[in-house]
Amino acid sequence: MKAGKGEHGKPYPLAEDECDDSVYKENGFNIYVSNNIALDRSLPDIRHPNCKQKLYLENLPNTSIIIPFHNEGWSSLLRTIHSITNRTPDHLIAEIILVDDYSDRGSALLMSSVNLCLKTWQTLHTLLRYREAAVLQFHTFDWAMTGIKGTDLHSFLLLPLEHALC
Repeated sequence: MKAGKGEHGKPYPLAEDECDDSVYKENGFNIYVSNNIALDRSLPDIRHPNCKQKLYLENLPNTSIIIPFHNEGWSSLLRTIHSITNRTPDHLIAEIILVDDYSDRGSALLMSSVNLCLKTWQTLHTLLRYREAAVLQFHTFDWAMTGIKGTDLHSFLLLPLEHALC
């Protein structure tokens, strides 16, 4: 069992000098805490006991996973990608598409980090950047429906969802 702050979904304890409400303004969450929790942290299995006993088909279709973001705290975006790649069988992921909705904060760091991700994760194929804000509404992703590989589920809970579809 892994040990560390934030492991197994446990709260991250803050010392009094680490409590600063201003960190919530930029991202809507405490980026200091996010930056100090492991990217590949362990999480408890919170599925209903009946779901843990479920057997799934072996030959399920793969899917493209779309992750839209705008000025996202980099550690939370990376943790999302890690969670998907660590908790989803490889054969179910056709690709991961990052859609940057015109992030304008920390752009150089974001781009260098995204480029590193593109080299690191074989399933992470695409980064799309809007030149102006598209307001992250799903209808703005109509372009994505052409050329997406596999099943369109809009979720990374692939096994139960695809099993129900087959």
